[in-house]
Amino acid sequence: SLVGSEMCIRDSENIMTTSLIQFHKTDNVCHYELTQEGKKCQFLQFLINTSNFTWRKIPEEITEEDKRQEASILLSKLCAIGYLIFQKKRPDVSRAVIATDYMNKEPGRSGKTLFVNFIAKFIQAEHITGRFIDINNAFIWNDLSSQTKLVVLDDLPENFEFDWLFPCINGDWVINRKGKQVDMIPYSYSPKIVITTFSEIAGKGVSVDYRKWELPFSDYYNASHSPIDDFGKCFFTDWDIEDWKYAYMLIADCVQLYLNYGPVLTQEILWESKIEVEIGMDFTSWADNYFSNPSYLNQTISRRKLYELFYKEDNARRKYVSYTVFKYKLAKYCNAKKIAFSTQISNGTELFSFSKV
Repeated sequence: SLVGSEMCIRDSENIMTTSLIQFHKTDNVCHYELTQEGKKCQFLQFLINTSNFTWRKIPEEITEEDKRQEASILLSKLCAIGYLIFQKKRPDVSRAVIATDYMNKEPGRSGKTLFVNFIAKFIQAEHITGRFIDINNAFIWNDLSSQTKLVVLDDLPENFEFDWLFPCINGDWVINRKGKQVDMIPYSYSPKIVITTFSEIAGKGVSVDYRKWELPFSDYYNASHSPIDDFGKCFFTDWDIEDWKYAYMLIADCVQLYLNYGPVLTQEILWESKIEVEIGMDFTSWADNYFSNPSYLNQTISRRKLYELFYKEDNARRKYVSYTVFKYKLAKYCNAKKIAFSTQISNGTELFSFSKV
Protein backbone atom coordinates (compact mmCIF):
# COMPACT_ATOMS: atom_id res chain seq x y z
CA SER A 1 0.00 0.00 0.00
CA LEU A 2 1.32 3.43 -0.96
CA VAL A 3 -0.42 4.97 2.02
CA GLY A 4 1.53 2.81 4.43
CA SER A 5 4.91 3.19 2.77
CA GLU A 6 7.83 4.95 4.41
CA MET A 7 7.74 7.58 1.66
CA CYS A 8 4.52 9.03 3.08
CA ILE A 9 4.72 10.97 6.36
CA ARG A 10 1.79 12.84 7.94
CA ASP A 11 1.31 14.75 11.16
CA SER A 12 -1.39 16.65 13.00
CA GLU A 13 -0.41 19.95 11.35
CA ASN A 14 -1.26 18.50 7.93
CA ILE A 15 2.32 18.49 6.75
CA MET A 16 2.99 15.80 4.18
CA THR A 17 6.42 14.77 2.95
CA THR A 18 6.92 12.50 -0.05
CA SER A 19 10.13 11.57 -1.81
CA LEU A 20 10.10 14.70 -4.00
CA ILE A 21 8.09 17.41 -2.24
CA GLN A 22 6.78 18.53 1.15
CA PHE A 23 3.44 20.32 1.44
CA HIS A 24 2.17 22.39 4.36
CA LYS A 25 -1.56 22.93 4.06
CA THR A 26 -4.28 24.41 6.26
CA ASP A 27 -7.56 26.09 5.31
CA ASN A 28 -5.82 29.39 4.59
CA VAL A 29 -2.20 28.45 3.89
CA CYS A 30 -0.54 26.24 1.32
CA HIS A 31 3.16 26.15 0.59
CA TYR A 32 5.74 23.57 -0.39
CA GLU A 33 9.43 22.76 -0.43
CA LEU A 34 11.22 20.47 -2.84
CA THR A 35 13.43 17.74 -1.47
CA GLN A 36 16.92 17.28 -2.93
CA GLU A 37 15.48 14.51 -5.11
CA GLY A 38 12.56 16.72 -6.08
CA LYS A 39 14.91 19.32 -7.53
CA LYS A 40 16.13 16.69 -9.99
CA CYS A 41 12.66 15.82 -11.31
CA GLN A 42 12.15 17.67 -14.59
CA PHE A 43 8.46 16.97 -14.91
CA LEU A 44 7.80 18.26 -11.41
CA GLN A 45 9.58 21.49 -12.32
CA PHE A 46 7.52 21.63 -15.51
CA LEU A 47 4.31 21.41 -13.44
CA ILE A 48 5.61 24.18 -11.17
CA ASN A 49 6.21 26.36 -14.23
CA THR A 50 2.71 25.71 -15.62
CA SER A 51 1.35 26.90 -12.26
CA ASN A 52 3.38 30.11 -12.32
CA PHE A 53 0.98 32.99 -12.97
CA THR A 54 3.40 35.68 -11.72
CA TRP A 55 6.42 35.05 -13.93
CA ARG A 56 6.13 38.50 -15.48
CA LYS A 57 6.39 40.19 -12.08
CA ILE A 58 9.67 41.21 -10.50
CA PRO A 59 10.37 39.38 -7.21
CA GLU A 60 9.38 42.40 -5.11
CA GLU A 61 5.90 42.39 -6.66
CA ILE A 62 5.13 38.75 -5.81
CA THR A 63 2.99 38.60 -2.69
CA GLU A 64 2.53 35.83 -0.15
CA GLU A 65 -0.99 35.42 -1.52
CA ASP A 66 0.48 34.85 -4.99
CA LYS A 67 2.73 32.13 -3.59
CA ARG A 68 -0.15 30.51 -1.70
CA GLN A 69 -2.36 30.43 -4.79
CA GLU A 70 0.34 28.96 -7.00
CA ALA A 71 1.15 26.31 -4.38
CA SER A 72 -2.56 25.38 -4.26
CA ILE A 73 -2.70 25.12 -8.05
CA LEU A 74 0.41 22.91 -8.08
CA LEU A 75 -1.03 20.68 -5.36
CA SER A 76 -4.29 20.44 -7.32
CA LYS A 77 -2.41 19.21 -10.40
CA LEU A 78 -0.41 16.65 -8.44
CA CYS A 79 -3.53 15.34 -6.69
CA ALA A 80 -5.34 15.20 -10.05
CA ILE A 81 -2.58 13.00 -11.47
CA GLY A 82 -2.90 10.76 -8.42
CA TYR A 83 -6.68 10.63 -8.82
CA LEU A 84 -6.45 9.64 -12.49
CA ILE A 85 -3.77 7.00 -11.84
CA PHE A 86 -5.41 5.49 -8.76
CA GLN A 87 -7.78 2.77 -9.93
CA LYS A 88 -10.27 2.60 -7.07
CA LYS A 89 -13.32 4.82 -7.68
CA ARG A 90 -15.59 6.58 -5.21
CA PRO A 91 -18.91 8.19 -6.20
CA ASP A 92 -18.35 11.17 -3.89
CA VAL A 93 -15.15 12.18 -5.74
CA SER A 94 -16.07 11.22 -9.31
CA ARG A 95 -15.02 14.16 -11.47
CA ALA A 96 -13.73 14.93 -14.94
CA VAL A 97 -10.32 16.59 -14.74
CA ILE A 98 -10.25 19.67 -17.00
CA ALA A 99 -6.91 21.18 -18.01
CA THR A 100 -7.51 24.67 -19.36
CA ASP A 101 -5.68 27.83 -20.40
CA TYR A 102 -6.32 30.76 -18.10
CA MET A 103 -3.67 33.14 -19.38
CA ASN A 104 -2.86 32.29 -23.00
CA LYS A 105 -4.52 34.58 -25.51
CA GLU A 106 -3.86 32.06 -28.29
CA PRO A 107 -4.90 28.41 -28.08
CA GLY A 108 -2.35 25.79 -27.10
CA ARG A 109 1.32 25.55 -26.17
CA SER A 110 0.72 25.94 -22.43
CA GLY A 111 1.63 22.34 -21.52
CA LYS A 112 -1.83 20.74 -21.21
CA THR A 113 -1.11 18.02 -23.75
CA LEU A 114 2.23 17.15 -22.12
CA PHE A 115 0.39 16.88 -18.80
CA VAL A 116 -2.11 14.40 -20.26
CA ASN A 117 0.51 12.45 -22.22
CA PHE A 118 2.56 12.03 -19.04
CA ILE A 119 -0.34 10.28 -17.31
CA ALA A 120 -1.01 8.17 -20.40
CA LYS A 121 2.52 6.74 -20.14
CA PHE A 122 1.46 4.85 -17.02
CA ILE A 123 -2.10 3.68 -17.73
CA GLN A 124 -3.98 2.64 -20.86
CA ALA A 125 -5.65 5.68 -22.39
CA GLU A 126 -7.99 6.30 -25.31
CA HIS A 127 -7.53 9.69 -27.02
CA ILE A 128 -10.47 11.33 -28.78
CA THR A 129 -10.08 14.64 -30.62
CA GLY A 130 -12.61 16.93 -29.01
CA ARG A 131 -13.46 19.14 -31.94
CA PHE A 132 -14.59 16.08 -33.92
CA ILE A 133 -16.82 14.70 -31.17
CA ASP A 134 -20.41 14.19 -32.21
CA ILE A 135 -22.58 13.45 -29.20
CA ASN A 136 -25.23 12.07 -31.56
CA ASN A 137 -22.83 9.37 -32.78
CA ALA A 138 -24.05 6.16 -31.15
CA PHE A 139 -20.64 4.53 -31.65
CA ILE A 140 -18.52 7.28 -30.13
CA TRP A 141 -17.02 4.92 -27.53
CA ASN A 142 -16.54 2.01 -29.95
CA ASP A 143 -12.76 1.74 -29.35
CA LEU A 144 -12.98 1.57 -25.56
CA SER A 145 -12.25 -1.73 -23.86
CA SER A 146 -12.35 -3.07 -20.32
CA GLN A 147 -8.61 -2.31 -20.18
CA THR A 148 -9.11 1.41 -20.89
CA LYS A 149 -8.47 3.33 -17.68
CA LEU A 150 -8.44 6.88 -19.03
CA VAL A 151 -10.43 8.66 -21.73
CA VAL A 152 -8.74 11.80 -23.04
CA LEU A 153 -11.03 14.34 -24.70
CA ASP A 154 -8.50 16.62 -26.32
CA ASP A 155 -9.27 20.21 -27.28
CA LEU A 156 -12.97 20.27 -26.46
CA PRO A 157 -14.86 23.26 -27.93
CA GLU A 158 -16.35 25.93 -25.68
CA ASN A 159 -19.93 24.99 -26.52
CA PHE A 160 -19.53 21.31 -25.60
CA GLU A 161 -22.46 20.07 -23.51
CA PHE A 162 -20.62 18.96 -20.38
CA ASP A 163 -23.72 17.42 -18.79
CA TRP A 164 -23.71 14.86 -21.62
CA LEU A 165 -20.77 13.25 -19.78
CA PHE A 166 -22.59 12.91 -16.44
CA PRO A 167 -23.56 9.22 -16.93
CA CYS A 168 -19.95 8.37 -17.84
CA ILE A 169 -18.54 10.23 -14.83
CA ASN A 170 -20.91 8.82 -12.23
CA GLY A 171 -22.30 5.60 -13.64
CA ASP A 172 -21.75 2.52 -15.76
CA TRP A 173 -20.21 3.18 -19.15
CA VAL A 174 -22.54 2.00 -21.92
CA ILE A 175 -20.83 1.24 -25.24
CA ASN A 176 -22.58 0.67 -28.55
CA ARG A 177 -20.21 -1.41 -30.67
CA LYS A 178 -20.52 -1.56 -34.43
CA GLY A 179 -22.07 -4.84 -35.51
CA LYS A 180 -22.12 -6.17 -31.94
CA GLN A 181 -24.34 -6.13 -28.90
CA VAL A 182 -24.33 -3.21 -26.50
CA ASP A 183 -21.45 -3.52 -24.03
CA MET A 184 -21.23 -2.08 -20.54
CA ILE A 185 -18.27 -1.34 -18.26
CA PRO A 186 -19.40 -1.24 -14.61
CA TYR A 187 -18.73 2.02 -12.78
CA SER A 188 -16.09 0.44 -10.53
CA TYR A 189 -13.98 -0.52 -13.57
CA SER A 190 -14.88 2.26 -15.98
CA PRO A 191 -12.34 4.83 -17.23
CA LYS A 192 -11.80 8.22 -15.69
CA ILE A 193 -11.99 11.31 -17.89
CA VAL A 194 -9.49 14.09 -18.53
CA ILE A 195 -10.31 17.02 -20.81
CA THR A 196 -8.10 19.67 -22.39
CA THR A 197 -9.63 22.92 -23.58
CA PHE A 198 -8.61 26.46 -24.39
CA SER A 199 -11.75 28.01 -22.98
CA GLU A 200 -14.04 27.37 -20.04
CA ILE A 201 -16.40 24.43 -20.56
CA ALA A 202 -20.00 25.61 -20.72
CA GLY A 203 -22.37 24.76 -17.90
CA LYS A 204 -23.25 26.21 -14.53
CA GLY A 205 -24.83 24.97 -11.33
CA VAL A 206 -24.15 22.57 -8.51
CA SER A 207 -24.46 19.45 -10.69
CA VAL A 208 -21.78 20.74 -13.06
CA ASP A 209 -19.46 22.04 -10.33
CA TYR A 210 -19.73 18.73 -8.49
CA ARG A 211 -18.35 16.88 -11.52
CA LYS A 212 -15.54 19.28 -12.53
CA TRP A 213 -11.94 19.33 -11.35
CA GLU A 214 -10.44 22.31 -13.17
CA LEU A 215 -6.69 22.80 -13.53
CA PRO A 216 -5.42 26.17 -14.78
CA PHE A 217 -2.32 26.37 -16.97
CA SER A 218 -0.49 29.69 -17.10
CA ASP A 219 1.17 31.15 -20.19
CA TYR A 220 4.68 30.51 -18.85
CA TYR A 221 4.92 28.14 -21.80
CA ASN A 222 3.65 29.64 -25.04
CA ALA A 223 4.32 29.87 -28.76
CA SER A 224 7.76 31.39 -28.17
CA HIS A 225 8.86 29.44 -25.08
CA SER A 226 8.59 25.66 -24.72
CA PRO A 227 9.81 23.10 -22.16
CA ILE A 228 12.76 22.14 -24.36
CA ASP A 229 14.08 25.68 -23.83
CA ASP A 230 14.20 25.02 -20.07
CA PHE A 231 15.21 21.37 -19.95
CA GLY A 232 17.22 20.87 -23.14
CA LYS A 233 15.39 17.71 -24.20
CA CYS A 234 12.03 16.51 -25.48
CA PHE A 235 9.98 14.95 -22.72
CA PHE A 236 9.53 11.18 -22.91
CA THR A 237 11.41 10.53 -26.18
CA ASP A 238 14.72 11.99 -24.93
CA TRP A 239 14.45 10.79 -21.35
CA ASP A 240 17.11 8.45 -19.99
CA ILE A 241 16.80 5.91 -17.17
CA GLU A 242 17.38 8.61 -14.55
CA ASP A 243 14.57 10.78 -15.95
CA TRP A 244 12.16 7.84 -15.92
CA LYS A 245 13.15 6.99 -12.36
CA TYR A 246 12.05 10.44 -11.23
CA ALA A 247 8.89 10.17 -13.33
CA TYR A 248 7.89 6.97 -11.49
CA MET A 249 8.74 8.60 -8.16
CA LEU A 250 6.49 11.52 -9.10
CA ILE A 251 3.60 9.19 -9.95
CA ALA A 252 3.93 7.49 -6.55
CA ASP A 253 4.03 10.88 -4.83
CA CYS A 254 0.93 12.05 -6.70
CA VAL A 255 -1.06 9.02 -5.57
CA GLN A 256 0.02 9.63 -1.97
CA LEU A 257 -0.91 13.31 -2.16
CA TYR A 258 -4.34 12.45 -3.58
CA LEU A 259 -4.98 9.87 -0.85
CA ASN A 260 -3.95 12.44 1.76
CA TYR A 261 -5.70 15.57 0.48
CA GLY A 262 -8.37 14.26 -1.89
CA PRO A 263 -9.58 16.63 -4.63
CA VAL A 264 -7.91 20.02 -4.21
CA LEU A 265 -10.24 22.36 -6.07
CA THR A 266 -9.13 25.80 -7.22
CA GLN A 267 -12.25 27.30 -8.81
CA GLU A 268 -11.99 30.49 -6.75
CA ILE A 269 -8.34 30.92 -7.67
CA LEU A 270 -9.17 30.22 -11.30
CA TRP A 271 -11.85 32.88 -11.29
CA GLU A 272 -9.47 35.47 -9.85
CA SER A 273 -6.78 34.55 -12.38
CA LYS A 274 -9.28 34.80 -15.21
CA ILE A 275 -10.45 38.20 -14.00
CA GLU A 276 -6.84 39.43 -14.00
CA VAL A 277 -6.60 38.41 -17.63
CA GLU A 278 -9.90 40.08 -18.56
CA ILE A 279 -9.44 43.41 -16.77
CA GLY A 280 -5.65 43.58 -16.51
CA MET A 281 -3.20 43.30 -13.64
CA ASP A 282 -2.81 47.09 -13.35
CA PHE A 283 -6.55 47.65 -12.82
CA THR A 284 -6.76 44.69 -10.45
CA SER A 285 -3.83 46.02 -8.41
CA TRP A 286 -5.40 49.49 -8.20
CA ALA A 287 -8.79 48.09 -7.16
CA ASP A 288 -7.21 45.76 -4.57
CA ASN A 289 -5.45 48.73 -3.04
CA TYR A 290 -8.53 50.98 -3.15
CA PHE A 291 -10.89 48.48 -1.54
CA SER A 292 -8.31 47.49 1.09
CA ASN A 293 -9.73 50.50 2.98
CA PRO A 294 -12.87 49.03 4.65
CA SER A 295 -14.65 52.39 4.63
CA TYR A 296 -14.69 52.36 0.82
CA LEU A 297 -16.77 49.17 0.89
CA ASN A 298 -19.71 51.08 2.35
CA GLN A 299 -19.80 54.30 0.44
CA THR A 300 -21.40 56.11 -2.45
CA ILE A 301 -19.12 58.02 -4.81
CA SER A 302 -19.65 59.66 -8.17
CA ARG A 303 -18.45 57.76 -11.19
CA ARG A 304 -16.46 60.80 -12.36
CA LYS A 305 -14.64 61.22 -9.04
CA LEU A 306 -13.68 57.54 -8.80
CA TYR A 307 -12.40 57.58 -12.38
CA GLU A 308 -10.29 60.61 -11.54
CA LEU A 309 -8.85 58.80 -8.53
CA PHE A 310 -7.96 55.91 -10.81
CA TYR A 311 -5.94 57.88 -13.33
CA LYS A 312 -4.58 60.39 -10.79
CA GLU A 313 -1.95 57.82 -9.76
CA ASP A 314 -0.86 57.35 -13.38
CA ASN A 315 -2.21 59.70 -16.02
CA ALA A 316 -1.22 57.25 -18.76
CA ARG A 317 -4.12 55.06 -17.63
CA ARG A 318 -6.53 57.42 -19.42
CA LYS A 319 -5.03 56.25 -22.72
CA TYR A 320 -5.99 52.61 -22.30
CA VAL A 321 -8.90 52.70 -19.83
CA SER A 322 -11.64 55.03 -21.04
CA TYR A 323 -14.47 56.39 -18.91
CA THR A 324 -16.75 53.69 -20.34
CA VAL A 325 -14.25 50.84 -20.02
CA PHE A 326 -13.56 51.87 -16.41
CA LYS A 327 -17.13 51.07 -15.40
CA TYR A 328 -17.02 47.73 -17.23
CA LYS A 329 -13.78 46.69 -15.51
CA LEU A 330 -15.04 47.83 -12.12
CA ALA A 331 -18.22 45.76 -12.45
CA LYS A 332 -16.16 42.69 -13.44
CA TYR A 333 -13.83 43.20 -10.49
CA CYS A 334 -16.64 43.60 -7.97
CA ASN A 335 -18.40 40.49 -9.24
CA ALA A 336 -15.20 38.44 -8.84
CA LYS A 337 -14.43 39.82 -5.38
CA LYS A 338 -18.00 39.45 -4.11
CA ILE A 339 -18.50 43.20 -3.68
CA ALA A 340 -22.07 44.43 -4.21
CA PHE A 341 -21.95 47.15 -6.88
CA SER A 342 -24.91 49.32 -7.84
CA THR A 343 -25.43 52.55 -9.76
CA GLN A 344 -27.99 55.33 -9.64
CA ILE A 345 -28.52 58.76 -11.18
CA SER A 346 -28.98 61.74 -8.86
CA ASN A 347 -29.36 65.26 -10.26
CA GLY A 348 -27.75 64.16 -13.51
CA THR A 349 -24.73 62.57 -11.77
CA GLU A 350 -24.07 58.85 -11.90
CA LEU A 351 -23.25 57.45 -8.46
CA PHE A 352 -21.54 54.18 -7.58
CA SER A 353 -22.36 52.33 -4.36
CA PHE A 354 -20.37 49.46 -2.87
CA SER A 355 -20.92 47.04 -0.02
CA LYS A 356 -19.45 43.70 1.01
CA VAL A 357 -21.66 40.73 0.12
